[in-house]
Amino acid sequence: MSDVYLTALAEGLKPDPLVSISEWADQYRYLTSEASAEPGPWRTARTPYLQEIMDCLSPSSPVRRVVMMKGSQVGGTEVGLNWIGYQIHLSPGPALCVLPTVEIGKRWSRQRLQPAIDSSQVLADRVSPARERDSSNTIQSKGYPGGIILITGSNSAAGLRSMPVKYLLSDEIDAFAGDVDGEGDPVALAEVRTHTYHSRKVLLISTPTIRGFSRIEREFELSDQRYYHVPCPLCGEYQKLVWAQVKFARDDAGKVTDVYYECVHCQGRIDEHHKTHMLAHGHWVAENPGQETAGFHISALYSPLGWLSWGEIVAKFLDSKKDTSKLKVWTNTMLGETWTEDVEQIDDIELYERRQQYPARAPMDVLCITAGVDVQQDRLEASIVGWGEHYTPYVLDHQIIYGDPQLPEAWSQLDRLIQEPIKHESGAMFNIVSVMVDAGYLPDVVLRWTVAREPRRIYAGKGSSETGRPVVGRASKNNQARASLFSLGVDTAKDVIFAKMKAGMVRFPEHLDLEYFKQLSSEVIKPTWKMGRIVRRYVKVRERNEALDCLIYAYASAVLLNPNWAALKDLIPQEPVVQEPEKPAQVQPVEPVPNRIQQARPKAHVRGTNWVTQGVKW
Repeated sequence: MSDVYLTALAEGLKPDPLVSISEWADQYRYLTSEASAEPGPWRTARTPYLQEIMDCLSPSSPVRRVVMMKGSQVGGTEVGLNWIGYQIHLSPGPALCVLPTVEIGKRWSRQRLQPAIDSSQVLADRVSPARERDSSNTIQSKGYPGGIILITGSNSAAGLRSMPVKYLLSDEIDAFAGDVDGEGDPVALAEVRTHTYHSRKVLLISTPTIRGFSRIEREFELSDQRYYHVPCPLCGEYQKLVWAQVKFARDDAGKVTDVYYECVHCQGRIDEHHKTHMLAHGHWVAENPGQETAGFHISALYSPLGWLSWGEIVAKFLDSKKDTSKLKVWTNTMLGETWTEDVEQIDDIELYERRQQYPARAPMDVLCITAGVDVQQDRLEASIVGWGEHYTPYVLDHQIIYGDPQLPEAWSQLDRLIQEPIKHESGAMFNIVSVMVDAGYLPDVVLRWTVAREPRRIYAGKGSSETGRPVVGRASKNNQARASLFSLGVDTAKDVIFAKMKAGMVRFPEHLDLEYFKQLSSEVIKPTWKMGRIVRRYVKVRERNEALDCLIYAYASAVLLNPNWAALKDLIPQEPVVQEPEKPAQVQPVEPVPNRIQQARPKAHVRGTNWVTQGVKW
């Protein structure tokens, strides 16, 4: 047997070292000026809360999985680097490091891992320089005696299923892809690589993101949930540091003049200079003991003196209060906590109470009128909407035409409805100048009906689920009827209409009932996963949403017109005609035809958009 194999066998038979990772780092790790604001020998005493996290990763610890949910400026990345250095020096084996993307992984390898290897002599001696010929040291692979470190991204299925590994480091897992090449969650795919090793170790690190979608929050909640408790320098009682106890004062100009921490037990004042003593005498407390996974939560409030002060955290908070997106980042990065998205629903009662008596069917500010039509299993529903400058909506009427939409009678009633002139407050008679009909249900029926009426600007539309769609996209005639079928970005349209409703810019006539407003407020925005990303989506919170769909389709038909508001204003008399209010026309309902409806009602579409429109010359 050759000397090479004998050496490898001897290395493999060695027992696990008794020295802990924190002890190893204090003796061998060196921080460079390129990668650290405090170059020089590593000192665990500088960040004592990291000691237990590192020691759980030591071979002598029975812990197999470690989760670290953290804020910024607490040294989380250094935990992973110390662990890798320990592997190279004392506990070799195959290791996999997963970053959000392959490119981020390469950058981490160049800027963090390689400097850590080069600056510690015991590591540099074991990892051959990348410049040597036939070197096993590349950006994505660091070979050394007895082991190898592979670096990949969560977006690479090939990298995640490469080979069995003993050690797994997954950093910033909340930024990982949601699904990698259709093979599943990248965190789970990577962890499967460790199952052949009984002595495996897994480290998951991340700043959290959105509640309910944060991977690190989910992993932490399944762990023993450890928090670092520190003693009050005044009363000696232990407590975890929380934002609610940070107090500050401001002068008349709004500048922060005083920041301190108030003890939750004695209400005493704790100044920042006490932090070093507090951290040194702190300890971890598990709030969910008995779990196999060791979970650690640490916020930026624990950041050592000289790194990130309480004053800086307060300043960032005050700046972020002006912008919700900044406050979200502050919550994630400073507190190490998830952000709860506000699921704000339009108040249907508030909308109902905004109803007003129009002096005519169309008030003076209405410059054009459109309609939006929704097709249901046993009826058609239509909203007639007037539009003022800058697409200011005046809902004029909402009609329900009962009848089987596969039969001509309901469509005949709709035709009569949209051809009826509407009296304007100026005394003029207005026509409905554009109509958009939802072709999501019974598309063949809708297209056959609209194709003959396109000269009257009556079109079919269908909502698109693709993100970035315009409110009204290009029309397609790729259908049997050869009708124009417009792709509509309804999420963008809803963004506009919901914003106008919240601002009180949408007007309603007094004859609409409460059910109409319940349907109008039937959807809310919720974050959801799509193609590995968290995106905004409108979801129904009530079963019926026809009124909202009709208003959106009426808006899409107005956008398709692309009105010249100034020219329209010049065509309307400036002084209104005094007249009695006119009630909306009533369409006689047609009883549903039994046993003729063969198709089930479809589920609501999920759609997305942006602001490109097509114009029609007036």
